[in-house]
Amino acid sequence: MRGLLLGSAKSWAVLFLLGAWALSAQPAAAQPQPLTGWFTFIVADSPSDAGFAAEITYVLTEDSGERHELLIAIDLMQPLGGPVALNRQRVTVAGEWEPDGTDASARFRVSSIELAVSLDETSLFSHQRLTAVLSNTDAVELEPLACSVEDTLVSEEGGGQHTTIVFDNQTSEPRYVYWSDFAGQRVLHATLRPGESYTQETYAGHVWVVTDEESRCLSAYEAVAAPGKVTLCCREPLSGSQAWVTILCRFADARHVTPQPVSFYEKLMGSSYPSLGHYWNEVSDGNIPDLAGSVVVGWYNLPHPRSYYATSRPAPIVRDGGLYDYDLEKTAADCTAAADTDVFFPDFDGFTIVFNQDFAPPIGNLARGGSHFLTLDGQRRFWGVTWMPPEYQPQQHVWAHEMGHALGLQHSSGPYDETYDSYWDVMGGWSPALFSDPEYGNVAVHTIAYHKDFLGWIPADRKYVAPPDTTRTITLERLAQPGTEGYLMAEIPIGDSATDFYTVEARLFAGYDEEIPDEAVVIHKVDTTLADRLAQVVDVDNNGDPNDEGAMWTVGEIFTDWKNSLQVSVDAAWSTSYRVTINTDPATFSTCIDFLPVSSHIFGPGEDSASVQVEATSECDWSARSSTNWIRVTSGASSRGQGRVSYTVTRNPRSTARTGTLTIGGWTFRVTQAGANEVLFEDDMESGVNGWLRSSPWAQTMVSARSGIRAWTDSPGGHYQNDQITGLWSPVIDLTEVESAALTFRHRYDFASGDQGSVWVLALPQQEDGSWRTEEQLRTFTGTNPTWQQTSIDLTPFVGESVRLAFYLWSDAAQTADGWYIDDVAVFSSDFDTLPPPPPPQARLENPSPGSSQSGIGIISGWACEAGEVIIELAGTPVPAAYGTPRGDTQGVCGDSNNGFSLLVNWNNLGPGAHPVRALVDGLEVARTTVRVTTLGVEFLRDVSGTFPLADFPHPGETTVVRWNEAQQNFVITDGQPDKGGGHNRVAGLQAVLENPSLGSSQSGIGIISGWACEAQEIVIELAGTPVPAAYGTPRGDTRGVCGDSNNGFVLLVNWNNLGPGEHAIRALADGLEFARTTVRVTTLGVEFLERVSGTFPLVDFPHPGETTTLRWEEALQNFVIIP
Repeated sequence: MRGLLLGSAKSWAVLFLLGAWALSAQPAAAQPQPLTGWFTFIVADSPSDAGFAAEITYVLTEDSGERHELLIAIDLMQPLGGPVALNRQRVTVAGEWEPDGTDASARFRVSSIELAVSLDETSLFSHQRLTAVLSNTDAVELEPLACSVEDTLVSEEGGGQHTTIVFDNQTSEPRYVYWSDFAGQRVLHATLRPGESYTQETYAGHVWVVTDEESRCLSAYEAVAAPGKVTLCCREPLSGSQAWVTILCRFADARHVTPQPVSFYEKLMGSSYPSLGHYWNEVSDGNIPDLAGSVVVGWYNLPHPRSYYATSRPAPIVRDGGLYDYDLEKTAADCTAAADTDVFFPDFDGFTIVFNQDFAPPIGNLARGGSHFLTLDGQRRFWGVTWMPPEYQPQQHVWAHEMGHALGLQHSSGPYDETYDSYWDVMGGWSPALFSDPEYGNVAVHTIAYHKDFLGWIPADRKYVAPPDTTRTITLERLAQPGTEGYLMAEIPIGDSATDFYTVEARLFAGYDEEIPDEAVVIHKVDTTLADRLAQVVDVDNNGDPNDEGAMWTVGEIFTDWKNSLQVSVDAAWSTSYRVTINTDPATFSTCIDFLPVSSHIFGPGEDSASVQVEATSECDWSARSSTNWIRVTSGASSRGQGRVSYTVTRNPRSTARTGTLTIGGWTFRVTQAGANEVLFEDDMESGVNGWLRSSPWAQTMVSARSGIRAWTDSPGGHYQNDQITGLWSPVIDLTEVESAALTFRHRYDFASGDQGSVWVLALPQQEDGSWRTEEQLRTFTGTNPTWQQTSIDLTPFVGESVRLAFYLWSDAAQTADGWYIDDVAVFSSDFDTLPPPPPPQARLENPSPGSSQSGIGIISGWACEAGEVIIELAGTPVPAAYGTPRGDTQGVCGDSNNGFSLLVNWNNLGPGAHPVRALVDGLEVARTTVRVTTLGVEFLRDVSGTFPLADFPHPGETTVVRWNEAQQNFVITDGQPDKGGGHNRVAGLQAVLENPSLGSSQSGIGIISGWACEAQEIVIELAGTPVPAAYGTPRGDTRGVCGDSNNGFVLLVNWNNLGPGEHAIRALADGLEFARTTVRVTTLGVEFLERVSGTFPLVDFPHPGETTTLRWEEALQNFVIIP
């Protein structure tokens, strides 16, 4: 006998008694009663313009062979894992028969359902004692014994020491636990649901066998004296050749109709592109090598006309009372009977019923797929089954979709009420943009990572499951035609749920995925207990279209689920993969922004402007910075909650494109500007029709425009009309002399449910019949986007052609809406995706030096050219540094001088020991180092003092005096005179404070001037009469109560030696108004920067009597630091 539906070693196949095809008739006495049998489902699909949803039929097949349609609510199935978990499971249902009019078949309305567990009452231990989960953490994992020697495995009579075994089912399928008795016979003790664990009492020397649903031995174990544990893992992959029989059936009243020759179906089941054998080989990553053994039989003439196979019962997807079902049982029974002499069904994993003619209205022509528990040619088991009316036979996508249902897959979709709106999955919708093969129509894309994992096609070592409270950066290899390195998916559990989680996958153009909406990281939210659409695309713009930018996560974008404490950031993109960081520790989230609706803008070479919407919670403080001086933020540089960043770009003086970024609260937004020689076509619509062609009612409007006063629209008189296909065509655009090209346009839209706008490219010249030589759909838009947005599309596949662009509106017979507005259409001779990234930043981290010792209040400092943001990561925690202080020594490198950055640090907060420090400029690491911190046991040491002479420093015979400075939590060099003490002179009315240096304090070496100010534009520190701008805007959470926000810190790095010894005046000004002044006493060691000296000095009785603190000279700081 050939392998069953999932092959001879596949875990879904089951052999039990069952009957033939006929669905049971309602019993004469319709009394409430339980039914026990095998649960399956069949999915009907009709993704037509009428907008029908999927129909799911649940079926129970009793051991007698009688089969009943179940009417069952999803909330009854969810506690057992949902319909997908119950599929091909043995269940017991209770309820009552449903009165069903004139139809001979009966439906059973279910009031309760449970897994059917059949236990031998002679079992050594009662089932009731098996339910307590083992808590003994000392249990040892038992080594499995080979099933090949099961016949020799018997339990020892008399038994040894009493013990226990925990069986933990971590697979997604049921497992059956048997005791091998003293004669070697199996005695069933328990059925384990997926994810279920239990404790089995036993004796050392007793043997236990674990099987699948078909009673095939998977492993055996011998109990030992110590408590044992058996972990059953994981789902066996659906693998091996899958043989299907395609049965071609003609209705008795249509024997003259043959929609396709037999060769059409034979080729479809073959192994060359785009056949189903070729398709599933690629999608399964070789787990299904082919459909070898598949055959096509027929055409067979059925004994009855079409009317016989129709039901009088309306299908669940009735619209206007006009859709009725065809009878699955009758069609399958008569078709398999007709083929019985030519087909030995146990040789096949599944079969397809192919009709020669569509049913006449009101019968619906629904393609279907699922599985049935049948007796065919003496074999009792599950078969995959699909039904294919002529309407869908020329569509490879539909055949693959229905076969997916037969393999146990349900639909995936967007997060809306539409079943077929996701074009990321063969189990999603029929995208009009799919490649159309001349013979087999729309060709399917891959299925999603969740489905591949469900079928066992993703190896355990290539699936990253995110633990709680962790941050991990991984490489996600593309899902289609992946390489051998990197993860194929990430799974992020939601709380403690085993059924709710997110999946993260990389989708790039490759193989059958050439027709996905675009290249991006795609995230799905999964609930495995749902009736359908278990995996739903995360679409943050909530506009009804899960195939647009709101569902595409690209470099610089960050998805955050605050409620469930998880964050996913896309850090980098390569040719076959993405680098992604998955964070489940909310304390270290890199941004509080929920999302940016778009990830990039493209401009022509002239001056222009745009804005970016920021979606964030009301508690989220964020800022926006540009990475380059040709991109200037004009408003929204900092804000809280929802907001908008507006910016301008200057004219591009170069002949080629340039690219830069905006860093918005941790997100990276890409800005690209074409060069002067790269414009192939550009129209802002201000010159009128200007060569555009149109069909009614497309016209120019002045009601809404992105630039100027004119734009095109399909609804110049209000809402567009019903049942329309109407278009707008651009002037001819010459792509014959370029190697790459990209289209950009601005638009806004409002489409009613079922309607859409699509962008096409039409290649010239037109043929004699008026049709276009090449006509291809590029992008589809549905739902609503009320604000003007930019869309960019690669036109490189069409270089060498002269083309027109086409904007089409499709509307159905239902509702209408305001429609589509088009403006600022441009084509450039670059695809922009191949532009090199901005060059790595020119930057240097100067303090702290590698391996240096640090103590007290210190600084991290350096410089960076043209940075938008400088981040210092301390022991894994990112902190923005103040940026933009004068550094005249960087003029030659950077072309300007305001490049300094600095961050005030209390090293004591990190605790003693070694700590990593990273510096990042606009998200790119420019330096990393490790420092060793020494503390005096507290984060801030108070109420101590001490002055100490250090002999023979800096040179033999010289003495340097140091004094404890509480404000700096460290020692400073002093001339021996006492500090004057006191506070600062503050000006009333200004909300600003100068915290360091304190009045009359001693200062030496490299130090800082710091404090905070509310809502200032500029902080200037005047040193001995010389004004110097301070870096402003560092985080100061302690100022929120005063200022209403937290980015209020300022800091200025100072080499006190430059001022020379003696007293010096300091003034602090906010926006030109003085808010503090003080005087400090500077002590130097005779030079501005002391080099090539060293020294270590013990300070006795500090900080307390009997204690000793050790100082060491740190040249980079021009001062002493405390060391262990």
